[in-house]
Amino acid sequence: MAKPRVHELAKELGVDSKDVVWVSNWRDNKVYSFDPKTLKFDSIPGSKSGAEIRQINGLGDMVYLPESGNASVMAVKAGSQS
Repeated sequence: MAKPRVHELAKELGVDSKDVVWVSNWRDNKVYSFDPKTLKFDSIPGSKSGAEIRQINGLGDMVYLPESGNASVMAVKAGSQS
């Protein structure tokens, strides 16, 4: 997968318990992850269009991605990449 483009609209940044970096992107309705151990980028689409992920929250081995545009929350296991 290609790296996210610099001009995209990043909203939130977080690091999970496995040191994977997560960045939400409003423009393409995705959350990107970067694993510094493998140097791999990946992305996870919002559950529906217009997700508007404004926060990235971690608790234990889970990363929570609140979708304010859909009034829902996606949950992803820390360190996992699609």
